[in-house]
Amino acid sequence: MTYLAPFQSLQLLKDAIFDNECAYLFSLEVYGHIIGMFELNNLDLVVASPDRDGQAVIIACRPISVGEEITISYIDEDLPYEERQAQLADYGFKCRCSKCLEEKP
Repeated sequence: MTYLAPFQSLQLLKDAIFDNECAYLFSLEVYGHIIGMFELNNLDLVVASPDRDGQAVIIACRPISVGEEITISYIDEDLPYEERQAQLADYGFKCRCSKCLEEKP
């Protein structure tokens, strides 16, 4: 599997934001959905993705307790722990979700 250089994903995102051809992708409505979805934290809790019409779709996979964090995954959750951590390092963080903490060697 090929990985991007450290933080290359963030640079590509920055470049796209300032590219006029991609400006429609970063409207307040679309960007607001993305920001709202990034506030979700619990990898094993939901399936969350943008819909074709730009609306955010979040489906709970199990009951959610009041005050419990909800997250989305930036990567394939079925990858081995080491591969998930390597890919997430490109986004500038080390994952400490319940799945990663449970599988950490």
